[in-house]
Amino acid sequence: MDSHKPWLRAEIAQWLRDGLIDDQQAAQLYARYPLAPQQAPRAWGKLIFAAIGAVVFGLGVILLFAYNWEAMHRYTKLSAVAGGFAISHLLAWWWRQDPRLAEVFHLLGTMLFGGALWLIAQIYHVDVNYPEGFMLWSAAAVAMAWVLPSTAHGILACLLICGWTAMQVFAFERPHLPGTAALLLGLLPLAWWQRSTLLLRVVLVLLPVSLLFNSWIFDSDIVLLHAVFIAAIYLWAERLAPVLQWRESVPALHQTGLLLWWACLLLLSIQDVSWAFSVGHRSGDALLGLAPAQLISASMLLVIVVFAGLCFGRSSLRPRSGPQWLELACLALPLLVLCASYSVYPMPVAVQFSANIALLAYALLFIYRGSEYLMKGSLSAGGALLTLLLLLRFNDLFHSLLARASLFLLLGTLLILAGLRFSRQQERQKLGVSHAR
Repeated sequence: MDSHKPWLRAEIAQWLRDGLIDDQQAAQLYARYPLAPQQAPRAWGKLIFAAIGAVVFGLGVILLFAYNWEAMHRYTKLSAVAGGFAISHLLAWWWRQDPRLAEVFHLLGTMLFGGALWLIAQIYHVDVNYPEGFMLWSAAAVAMAWVLPSTAHGILACLLICGWTAMQVFAFERPHLPGTAALLLGLLPLAWWQRSTLLLRVVLVLLPVSLLFNSWIFDSDIVLLHAVFIAAIYLWAERLAPVLQWRESVPALHQTGLLLWWACLLLLSIQDVSWAFSVGHRSGDALLGLAPAQLISASMLLVIVVFAGLCFGRSSLRPRSGPQWLELACLALPLLVLCASYSVYPMPVAVQFSANIALLAYALLFIYRGSEYLMKGSLSAGGALLTLLLLLRFNDLFHSLLARASLFLLLGTLLILAGLRFSRQQERQKLGVSHAR
């Protein structure tokens, strides 16, 4: 609603000029919908650069010890490993009055802990599966993230867990669901508890990466379906965010889910991909079989159904306008077609058609919202999506030079009109703000 207030105040000024309301009514409306005060920028620069410096410094220390490792005595090695770890956390305690600086030293200590795992294993010739070192390292990072609490440790833990999963999957060619479970159960609740949108974004990006690694090992034909399900879960979860009293999570869920959803639709809008997707289905038990990949599919589909039921079960969460219903249809229709094509009967033409229609509707909807409500990001995203979609369809649907020329003329005209509408709405907003002053 805050993003719509400038537009509303511009409209109030126009109503006053047209004589639809008087000065007293205008003053009451301005008081009812005040402009949000400018928030002071958060001092993330210091934390980000200091955290990166701590990670790089920790890697440098690890490599330095590794270079001189053979020339050091065993007890010297243990003293160096334990001393670096202890000194880092003691410095963090010493600087506890500055939480950000203390967090940097704690982060350095966690980095040195990770190096210590391999150095001690080398000292005592411990012969274990080397990805287990990443498991212990990520477990320490998760514990520190909860105890401190620390967003930086949470991000480090996400990266370590994703690396742990990648090593198990690609080096040993076996599925590894514990990493995905750790992201889902260990770090997603931490982001909610800390109300950290930065950690939430990292988890939302790496969670599908970790899961899709496993899906590739289970069944390569099901990777795209799992990506579609994850995107749908994010977009439905976005509507449930107000129930969890964390409205700040809406942009992260919306942007991550929408980018993944658009990427899936763009792939499915290509004829070769849509045919391969439909032909690669497993009839009868594609979604509800007993294989691990199918159990994951069924679980994600159940989550989508539950989230959708909760959204429609509460009147406050249902769509209230035509554009909102259109956006919901762009999610629901391709999802239904995909499920039917994968589990019931191959329908590659329907998959491709629904993906193209949904992308076109998204592009036009975002262009309309951006020009109507002065949302530059929405206008840019809609224009970029429409341009990309038409370029993809350039060779598929338009074969004559006249049709291709007409296509570019239509696209250029539409973008010019959207820009003119945006400029007109911007002028009206300026008039409303100057009147309010």
